[in-house]
Amino acid sequence: RADTRRLGMMAAAVAILILLVSYRSLRLLLIGGLPLLSAVTAGIVAVDLVFGAIHGLVLAFGVTVIGVAIDYPIHLFSHLNAGEPVRRSLANIWPTIRLGAITTAMGYLAMSGTDFPGLMQFATFAIAGLLAAAACTRWGLSGLLPELYTPRYGTPIADYYARFAPPKRIWGRLMIAAALAALGFLVSRDDVPWEDDIAALSPIPESLMARDRHLHAQLGVPDTNHVVLIRAIDAQAALQASETLAVGLRRLVADGAIGSIDLAARYLPSARTQRARRDSLPEPARLRRDLEHALAGTPFKKDAFAPFEKAVAAARTLPPLLPGDLQGTTLGLRLRTSLLPVDDGWVALITLAGVKNPQALKAFLSEHQHPDLHYLDLKRDTRSLMADFREHAAIRVLWGVLAIALVLGIGLRSARRTLLVLLPGLVAVIIDVAFLRMLGERLSLFHLVSLLLVVGISIDYGLFFSRGDPDPGMRGRTFHGLVVCVLSTVSVFGILATSRLPVLNAIGSSVAVGVALSFLAAMLLARPGPSPVPADCR
Repeated sequence: RADTRRLGMMAAAVAILILLVSYRSLRLLLIGGLPLLSAVTAGIVAVDLVFGAIHGLVLAFGVTVIGVAIDYPIHLFSHLNAGEPVRRSLANIWPTIRLGAITTAMGYLAMSGTDFPGLMQFATFAIAGLLAAAACTRWGLSGLLPELYTPRYGTPIADYYARFAPPKRIWGRLMIAAALAALGFLVSRDDVPWEDDIAALSPIPESLMARDRHLHAQLGVPDTNHVVLIRAIDAQAALQASETLAVGLRRLVADGAIGSIDLAARYLPSARTQRARRDSLPEPARLRRDLEHALAGTPFKKDAFAPFEKAVAAARTLPPLLPGDLQGTTLGLRLRTSLLPVDDGWVALITLAGVKNPQALKAFLSEHQHPDLHYLDLKRDTRSLMADFREHAAIRVLWGVLAIALVLGIGLRSARRTLLVLLPGLVAVIIDVAFLRMLGERLSLFHLVSLLLVVGISIDYGLFFSRGDPDPGMRGRTFHGLVVCVLSTVSVFGILATSRLPVLNAIGSSVAVGVALSFLAAMLLARPGPSPVPADCR
């Protein structure tokens, strides 16, 4: 939490500094925050209306992702021109902003059809937030500025770009060659590129996890990844079934196949077992005779064990303890983790620690197959679930990219223009993934969603670089806005990439590198056309 707060404050400070230096206006800084505020508000409201509540991780991740909504007012501020009404400046760039927002929203819309609530909430949050930010920029910001607003800032970057004529054909080919080389590198690798270990996605820093493993080893705490689950109609049936199975499992412990077992019946035997043990207690007369025989010739007084005799006599009449009798006690807390009520009955868990011979364990369990008995290898099964989750998310991301391409094609009405706008994002993602793999990173769900964000941002860059503005000053202002956008985005996500938390590191590194590459690729590969959006679509 402290790391997140520190990085968040640093990222906000850097973004504010970039905006102040770029526009030299506290007024524009405050106004520019309104689309972002509206995006967060709309996202929270939309998720709450659809799902009834919003998950904390969705909120944190969503705010991070839709933070790029600050690009919309940046484009407006950079295109403000002395002597030109604000509404006209906004009208000139609105078709490009609108198409970029819609295409990005369509990419996230493909993820909303998943069966995973977290992804559905995130997609809903992102769609509502992006559209709200675009709407706030279009219909809200122009009313907060004077009709003829004269910028207080110069555009030396824009002036430089107006005179800058890089050999795009040569550098563009080199960019594509780099992407092809990166693709060859990815294809040639024979290791698994995906991270399906949920522990690697934990927000706990690796240093603390290493310390935890060290303490477990020093204290002799066994590994508890293996669990046998028994379902039954009631608690007593579950306890009895676990006691029966435990007899054979203890033989495996004696043979060295398992280190130890732990089960609820260890702390609370079934009522049947308790009654059997109670009935095995000797009658008072017999117990007295046995004690007298045992005490003969010893210095103990005859009545030394009188309290013990009374306790045994009282125990012979006690009813069995039930799970409810242990509520509010230390044993009750322990019992709650191994004897659980479910909708249609009860579940008893048997924890197997130190499994040294999995084959012997599987052979034993196969001999005791029953519809209500299940063996879980938590680490293996969690990896399998994560793999399914990741594959499902990857498919949704691909559908999102296809949706983006479809909407972009409809908006541009040109297959060639659509390809040229999409190409920078494709090039950036390929090189970005290759760079991460060269660093030894494995791709997780957070990388996938981050790469979808990179695609959305790259489309904005491609659309603006493709604007066929005849006025060199307009082209310079467009370049100025894009430079401010890429500086703010790369700086913010670059700061997140320094985090010790795997999630923030994955998001930050993926987006920072990908956005920088997207800007470079869009600048080199985009080909200005007559208009990024047909006039009748404005």
